[in-house]
Amino acid sequence: MPSRTTPENRLRRFWSKVLVGDGCWEWTGAKNKGYGHLSDGGRTVGAHRVAYEMLIGPIPDAHEVDHLCLNKACVNPAHLEPVPYEGRENTRRHYALTTHCRNGHAYTVDNTYFDRHLHRSCRACRREALARFYARRAA
Repeated sequence: MPSRTTPENRLRRFWSKVLVGDGCWEWTGAKNKGYGHLSDGGRTVGAHRVAYEMLIGPIPDAHEVDHLCLNKACVNPAHLEPVPYEGRENTRRHYALTTHCRNGHAYTVDNTYFDRHLHRSCRACRREALARFYARRAA
């Protein structure tokens, strides 16, 4: 029986957790915050990073792998692209493609709030959350 660390076994374990479709290749294994991950040699690595390295090649230094499809569980190498950490290209792309918050409010100039870490949030949702907080506090 081959050891867990052989390249053949690594490939077999990886592909057993991938559901290949016409578009995204969905990772069906373990996930953390929507991103697929697996154990590789005693460390946890992103499934999308493993897919990119196995099927395309090494990820350049100071780069992260961006999901062009915005599906965090996708491991289709055609949907993955290395982008530099500096300049926050990954965040800029995501913000450009996401026009509404999860509750359906549009991200407009007047309805968008950036915190000190430049994370974007919806002002309407923030107002609603604060109203709920103060209502609970008053009760």
